[in-house]
Amino acid sequence: MVWHVLRRELLSTLRDRRALVSSLLVPLLILPFVMLGLPLLLGGLFEREQATVTKVGVSGLSNLPPELVSLLETENVSLVETENLQQAVEADTYSAALEVPETFANEAAAGNAEVTLYLKQNSLRSQLNAEKLEDAIDRYAQELVAERLAAAGL
Repeated sequence: MVWHVLRRELLSTLRDRRALVSSLLVPLLILPFVMLGLPLLLGGLFEREQATVTKVGVSGLSNLPPELVSLLETENVSLVETENLQQAVEADTYSAALEVPETFANEAAAGNAEVTLYLKQNSLRSQLNAEKLEDAIDRYAQELVAERLAAAGL
């Protein structure tokens, strides 16, 4: 009885071309494209964004130490003095922006400097460019720590 029902269901499924196409052919053709093509596409986007020189709005550009400026430039970042950073990022004038306080150099020497980073949370491009800024700032912080440790003889 069970075998008879199974045989009838298999025959009816094999006769229905739409069922075969939707259950077998579509997944076999589309899944490899999604699984392989999408990562390749996004990887290319990441590489292009890393190689592209990005204009970043900066408030307080003169407050940045030359070492940090050179680290930012090695990340393919072009710094542009800008006012009203939040509005510039919201209007897509810049994909990311950096606010540097006047006391940055003194605070950095003391070990507690802060900068404000503006970016669009829903924009992949903005987040990739913000990562460039964060990487350069992190390297600068590591250099400062290394200098302080060397000065202390450690």
